[in-house]
Amino acid sequence: MASPLTPSQLKEFLQAFMRARKSALVTGAPGICKSDVMNQAAAAVGADIINMHPAISDPTKIEGLAFRNDAERVANFYPFGEF
Repeated sequence: MASPLTPSQLKEFLQAFMRARKSALVTGAPGICKSDVMNQAAAAVGADIINMHPAISDPTKIEGLAFRNDAERVANFYPFGEF
């Protein structure tokens, strides 16, 4: 298990990731200001973020729209615009 970060430590961590154009997964209990800290970090570095909540999202929205590929006998998934 990862060590918990304070909000200021998380903000610094996220800013470094955003500057390096990397993504990060932030987990924690509900209501501890994860989204607020992410928004503050993005604003500080001028980055855009996609804040997702997979536990309550429709799986098809995350994976994308399926299209049949009969030649390869598979389905390819094409993500929606936010990805």
